[in-house]
Amino acid sequence: MKNYSFRKNLSYMARAFYQPNIVIDLFLKETSSLFAIIPLIVFTALFEIGYILDYIFETPAFFHFLGNILKIPDNQWNLYQIFLFPVVHIADFFIYGGLIYTISRVLRIREVDIVKLTLFFIFI
Repeated sequence: MKNYSFRKNLSYMARAFYQPNIVIDLFLKETSSLFAIIPLIVFTALFEIGYILDYIFETPAFFHFLGNILKIPDNQWNLYQIFLFPVVHIADFFIYGGLIYTISRVLRIREVDIVKLTLFFIFI
């Protein structure tokens, strides 16, 4: 935590769009996992606030493909998203980490740092 800086984290997030190769090198050298966790928290909080406001004001969702297929009303869809969005994202990271671990072991690639790769996936 001692080398974490929110300003540096914002710089990494901005550079991810116009200098991705540099961000990969910088990110893999960082020792703090907060560089991945803080953007995840900000991203999830903003989406949660959006879904809560959509639910409260009963505004239709901008786009919900799965809701249209399953014939779920917009207000009910927003309620589902409030609770399921964080759970699905957390499950994604465990699935991604498990897949990287499994593939690296099957291919006998021992130098892969699964934690760093999963944190980079969270950051992106």
